[in-house]
Amino acid sequence: MNEKTHENIAKDSTKKISVLRVANERYLLGAKVGNGSFGVLYEGKDEVTGETVAIKMEKCSTSYPQLPIEYKIYSGLKGSTGVPAARWYGKEGDYNILVMDMLGPSLEDLFVFCNRRFSLKTICMLAIQMVNRNLYFIFRASHLKKIKHKKTVETNRNSPLT
Repeated sequence: MNEKTHENIAKDSTKKISVLRVANERYLLGAKVGNGSFGVLYEGKDEVTGETVAIKMEKCSTSYPQLPIEYKIYSGLKGSTGVPAARWYGKEGDYNILVMDMLGPSLEDLFVFCNRRFSLKTICMLAIQMVNRNLYFIFRASHLKKIKHKKTVETNRNSPLT
């Protein structure tokens, strides 16, 4: 995020808006959507396709960077229901940046939209989705672990030391 990525656009004669482009200047950084324990989530726009995306940013100087790990997880779960596709990951300036699909409104947004009250049916539907996704992730992780374990066992069997 060098000086080239910042453009000042005159909205009127007294006020200016700063425009920030990230990920090789392909994505336009928009409004802040939220923040977590490590970084900030922004809405963004793909300048090529016009699609809305989510852009997560964290300082490179953070003690325990999480975005590289999150990128690997999203890449491993690519194509899974309810998991955003990672579109770009890299470092620009002082930030790790992850660009991914924007799946829709957050659970908090939906809760506010429903006047901060979910019906029993909505709660049950959310619970079913959460359980199904967690079971899928557990199955996927154990399946990958078995594959790695099987390869390790086969390698050890073929080892001249056994």
